[in-house]
Amino acid sequence: MGNDLHRRARERIADGRLPARQTVKTFGGYGLEATCSLCDRQIARNELEYEVETTSAGEARNYRFHLTCHATWLCECRDLEVQARLNVLGASVEYPMPIATHS
Repeated sequence: MGNDLHRRARERIADGRLPARQTVKTFGGYGLEATCSLCDRQIARNELEYEVETTSAGEARNYRFHLTCHATWLCECRDLEVQARLNVLGASVEYPMPIATHS
């Protein structure tokens, strides 16, 4: 499911369903049975949940993630930031960057 999560994160960032930048406000705790903003599965009460708060045009928005989904989203945000910095320097970078697989 790892590569699928990365692909899904890239798609949701691209179409605006997830923010493209890491945020300042992130909260963690046990799940409240909310739906994960990345995988669309329920976050059970015995699972860790990350809640990310963003503000855009004065409007607050919250996203909830499983631990793995949050880490995946952060990874994709980081890749976008790296790509943007390399593009400013004139480097040729293709996005999405290949996902490393471990055997």
